[in-house]
Amino acid sequence: MTKNGRKDRDDETRLNRRVAITEEMRSSLSAWRRARRLSFARMAFLLDVNWSTYRKWELRQTGWYSRKSELNAKSLLEGGDADALIAELNETGRSVPPADTEAGMERRMERLLMLTKAMWRLCRHAPILRERFLRRLEASLDGLIRVMSEGEIS
Repeated sequence: MTKNGRKDRDDETRLNRRVAITEEMRSSLSAWRRARRLSFARMAFLLDVNWSTYRKWELRQTGWYSRKSELNAKSLLEGGDADALIAELNETGRSVPPADTEAGMERRMERLLMLTKAMWRLCRHAPILRERFLRRLEASLDGLIRVMSEGEIS
């Protein structure tokens, strides 16, 4: 990093620069999504974009995306174990047991840990998404620790 964080800003600017979506990328993403029977929302989640944005890419309603989105898409398409991870995400996301019992809370916690592990493995091929995932997870845990230390949770 240079003085005043210039390098960080330059990197961020490069990642937000708009790039034309090639027809090959559109069809590859669409074929990949359909082969795995993913909804627009689930595919958008994997690419770290809004579902409506992804839908517009696939339906040719826009011809642009950010460089960051392009890198995430390439990482997803090249990720060798993505199918197994998506199956694991689908399996862990099927049902949320009631949390009003100790056993229900234990099952819910196990599900969340499995989901976190699956997401981490999926992000392995997408460094930008991995960093964002870690930052959000850390922020959530830091917030919970702060609330607990202030005595708001007994």
